[in-house]
Amino acid sequence: MVIVDHAFSPDPPSVSKPGPDANSADDSPPVLIEQTPVFGSTEDSSNFGRLPERMQELHRWAESLHPKLPTWDDVEDCLGQLKLAAPGPYPLGNLPLAVVSTGNQAPGYGRLQQQLLGLSHRSIQMVAARSFHSVEIDQPELVTAAIRSVVTTVRGGAAK
Repeated sequence: MVIVDHAFSPDPPSVSKPGPDANSADDSPPVLIEQTPVFGSTEDSSNFGRLPERMQELHRWAESLHPKLPTWDDVEDCLGQLKLAAPGPYPLGNLPLAVVSTGNQAPGYGRLQQQLLGLSHRSIQMVAARSFHSVEIDQPELVTAAIRSVVTTVRGGAAK
């Protein structure tokens, strides 16, 4: 199994600081401004133009369906169901697993990486250092390397 650029929703803030007093003369920005999510499309944040025109059209069509973005509740539910279906320390057992991560520094991202890596006794992590999102567009060679790694592990030798 190869997980590439998985869906991610940052941890919600655990403690919110109160904003400035309404009667205050302080001109500083609201405290919560740093917690405001920033959304960008694949077209904005990657080498989208490198894709063949048909792939760009398919992406635009998929985006027009306004897919639901996952929440942490969705993530926890999914991981919980997997652990129920396959109890034990490694729900996927010895299934080779490559997790392709990015350099995302959002709260909770590292924790989710560890949870994903903990699904299999035979997991590896590969980091797409030149991509924040859409690794398959920005660093397709890394996705290919992850797939080859898993295939090599399954075959017990060199992947072709």
